[in-house]
Amino acid sequence: MLDQVQNVNRFAGCIISDKDSRILLMHRPGTDVWELPGGSTESDEPLEVTAAREVFEELGIDVEIEESLGTTSFEQDGVTYEFSWFKAAILEGVPTPQQPLECDTVAYFSKSELRSMKNLSTTLRELVSSW
Repeated sequence: MLDQVQNVNRFAGCIISDKDSRILLMHRPGTDVWELPGGSTESDEPLEVTAAREVFEELGIDVEIEESLGTTSFEQDGVTYEFSWFKAAILEGVPTPQQPLECDTVAYFSKSELRSMKNLSTTLRELVSSW
């Protein structure tokens, strides 16, 4: 939700790994961008709740939030975008796109694969560069 006083959009999402330490990403068809599952906060919703809710809405899976991995931010057109990331584990379900216009594919990628991909979201590019 937009924080009108500070002009900040806050988002939260999850980094989910498989048994081979590959990272789960979702593909946005309209922009041809791969990104981590997550989305914007609602009202005074805790960031952990936002992250788990967004993963369920986008991929149809229940996750357990294991730990906070920090926050990244960037500015665009005078607005600050803050993304808080959490390490999470799948409790139930198989990651499957739930909203085809927003996500058409999900896949796991190794960190080395991510380093060579050109169509990553801004926040994911920042995370990859920090690895």
